Amino acid sequence: MVEEEEAMARLCVIVAALSLNSCNACGCSGEKTDVFDLDAHELVELAEQDEAEADVADVEAADFFDDVPVDVSPELEDCYIPVMDCGEGCIQLTCMASVLSVFDVDPGGKKLVYIGLRRGESPAYALYFKDIERWEEIKIKEIPYFESLWDATFHYPYACYVWAIRDEYNPRVYIDCTDVETYESVTVAENNDNGIPMYPDLYANTVVWGGNQVEPPPAFSYDIYSFNIETMEKTRLTFDRTGNYRPRIWGNYVVYERDYGGEESGGVNLIDILTGEGRNLTNHPADQFRADIWENRVVWTDCRNSSSSGLCYLQNERNSDIYWCDLPDCVAQEATNNPAAQERPTVEGDIIAWYDFRNDVLPNGVGYSYHDNIEIWGKNLRTGEEKQLAGYNRVLAPHIKLAGGKLFFVMDSDTSLSPYSGAVFMKDLPF
Repeated sequence: MVEEEEAMARLCVIVAALSLNSCNACGCSGEKTDVFDLDAHELVELAEQDEAEADVADVEAADFFDDVPVDVSPELEDCYIPVMDCGEGCIQLTCMASVLSVFDVDPGGKKLVYIGLRRGESPAYALYFKDIERWEEIKIKEIPYFESLWDATFHYPYACYVWAIRDEYNPRVYIDCTDVETYESVTVAENNDNGIPMYPDLYANTVVWGGNQVEPPPAFSYDIYSFNIETMEKTRLTFDRTGNYRPRIWGNYVVYERDYGGEESGGVNLIDILTGEGRNLTNHPADQFRADIWENRVVWTDCRNSSSSGLCYLQNERNSDIYWCDLPDCVAQEATNNPAAQERPTVEGDIIAWYDFRNDVLPNGVGYSYHDNIEIWGKNLRTGEEKQLAGYNRVLAPHIKLAGGKLFFVMDSDTSLSPYSGAVFMKDLPF
C-alpha cells in the first residue's frame, strides 16, 4: 500500500539523519522524494551539514537576510520574514521564523503553534506559539544544532512534537509535550520504548501516535498508542503485525490508516479508546488514507476512482478524491470527484477543505517534484457548494487546517526567499 511505502521511506530518512549516514544506507533514494514530504527532508538536509559547512552557511545567510527589506505592517512587528498582503479576508499570522510547513491550530481557532527556522542563527530550529486574540508570537522551545523537530500537534495549552537527536552512537527520537503557558514538558514516547514514534495528534490531554515495533519481523510494522498527559498513563491501542499510521483523535474516537496485508483490503480504521473496540470504516479494496476527524465526522483521501484499479502508487495516474462519513454508521459519501488529484482533507462542522491539483501543470502527478499551482478547495456539505478557498498561482504547502470557522494554511510570504519565508495565514471561508 502506498502509505506503508511512504512511512517506510520517512522512517528511513529519520534513521539516516540520526545516524549521520546517507539515505542510501537504508535503501531509500532521494530521486523518489514526494512533494508532500519536502518539509521533513528539508529539515534533515539542513541538519546534515557538518559544522564547518554550517558556519559558512550561517554567515552567508545572515548577510543575505540583512539585505532583505521587510515590509512590516502595523499588525506584525519584529519580523524575521517579509509580510505579505494575501488579499481580502486573509491575514498573515506569523513572522518570527520561517514555517517549515509544520503547524497546528487549537480547535477554537484562536491559538496555534508551528515549527520555525531562522537560518543563520544558532539554534536554528524552534517551536513557536501564536495567540491570535492577544496578537502575541513567542518562542517556546529551542532546538540545538544537532537536533531537529518534525510533526507538531496542538490543543491548548499542550503542544506535542517529534524531537530527534542526532548521535552516531545513540540516536534518539522522542515525542514531547510542552505546556505553552508554563513551559513545562513531559516525554510521552521515545524510540527505546516502541521503535521510532511518529505522526502525533492531540485532543485535550490525550496524545496518540504511531510507532514501529522493535520486536521480531515484520520489521516495519506499526501500532497506535495513546498517552494521557495528566495521568501519565500510556496505552497500546492496536496489536497488529501490520501497518497502522497517522492517527487522528477527537474525544474517545481515533481514526487511522491501516494496511491489513494478505487478501483483506486496507483503509481507514476507527478505534474507541474507552472500549478498545475497533473496525474498518471504509471497507473498500482501493487505497484510503490521510484521515481527519471532527466530532463524529470523518474525512479521508480515496483512490477508488483512480484509473490504476484504486491504487495511488502510480504517480502520474493519481485521481484521488475526498470522501466522508458520519459515525457511528459511516456510510461513505463523495465530497468531490474532480478528475485531478485531491489530497489531505481537513474538516470542521459542515465544511471540508483539501489540497487540490486541478489547476496545476501536473493535475494527476502527485509524486513528482515539479508543480506550479496547487490550491486549496472546499465544500459546504449542507449546501453542496464547492469553491476555491485559496489560490495564489503557486504551490501552497500541504498542511492545512479548519478551525474556528477559518482556514489556516502555509505559503511563502516572498517566493524569492523560498523555503525561508514560510508563514501561517488565516482566511475567511466563502460559504
